[in-house]
Amino acid sequence: MSAARQLRTLFPQPPDTDADVLRWLARESFERTAAAEGLQIVEYRASTVPPEAIPRAAEDHLDLPIEAYTWHEFVAYAERPEAADSDPVCGYCPHPPHKANGCTEAATPWLAAPVDGEPAPQCPCAVDSDPAPTEQPSVNA
Repeated sequence: MSAARQLRTLFPQPPDTDADVLRWLARESFERTAAAEGLQIVEYRASTVPPEAIPRAAEDHLDLPIEAYTWHEFVAYAERPEAADSDPVCGYCPHPPHKANGCTEAATPWLAAPVDGEPAPQCPCAVDSDPAPTEQPSVNA
């Protein structure tokens, strides 16, 4: 699938109908179509089209003459959102957010009290956390 797409529709509004409902339905249709393809609407516009611009062949599919309708064109541009960072935040220790295995802080005193005269040990998340899944041995080998 491509990273961007234009969605467009030309719609006849019958007399005595609400244009706001028509706009809302068109926008919702575009939102659902884009979401089904993993895209997000980044631009949307609606405009009125003069009946003279509508092909006469369309009249074969309508109940009323082309001039009896108000014609609306809806156009939306959808793009694939930026991918999220694949390296998750640690979440293992109480220190400020950092990447997994990237904590530069010392261990908290309640976890590993420093020994007299020695520097505090490194935060265990810098050595213990492993965001990459490990393959588990199969039980039914």
